[in-house]
Amino acid sequence: MNTQLTNRTALITAGGTGIGSAIAKGMAAEGANIVINYSRSEQEANDTVAEITNLGGKAIAVRSDISQADQVTALFGRAQSDIWPCRHPGQQCRSGIRPTKHCGNAQESLG
Repeated sequence: MNTQLTNRTALITAGGTGIGSAIAKGMAAEGANIVINYSRSEQEANDTVAEITNLGGKAIAVRSDISQADQVTALFGRAQSDIWPCRHPGQQCRSGIRPTKHCGNAQESLG
């Protein structure tokens, strides 16, 4: 089944618990690859990943404090290397959901 989320990747902050987990599972059911970001809920994030992968989806959990620029850079690095292969370097990603065939280097912009 192909949907609008097939072959796209969603990065979901707080994706291991509550609404974030439900969103991750729902998007995975629609064909999205899932990157779950967590800061404290490691077991819950891993449980959500297990639920998704047990149903045939692709998901990873990455610990990151998204208030820290270096950790966000590392989060996107893991997403790119593990689940979101970058085939067109140089194109910027402008949202949390991008086609897996179009991704690139995010640039930090702090005021």
